[in-house]
Amino acid sequence: MYSEPFHVMFEIKGRAVLTPEQEAERKRINILAKKDWEERMQRAKAGLPF
Repeated sequence: MYSEPFHVMFEIKGRAVLTPEQEAERKRINILAKKDWEERMQRAKAGLPF
């Protein structure tokens, strides 16, 4: 299991210059990844497979 949620692992670190479209897509992907991580943690707590 990962030590931190997917959205944290894949967030862009540093000073990358993104276009507004890229920034919007990055935020959308991070939101979806965070929701996926939360669902996986709920399943894990319930004893279900990922």
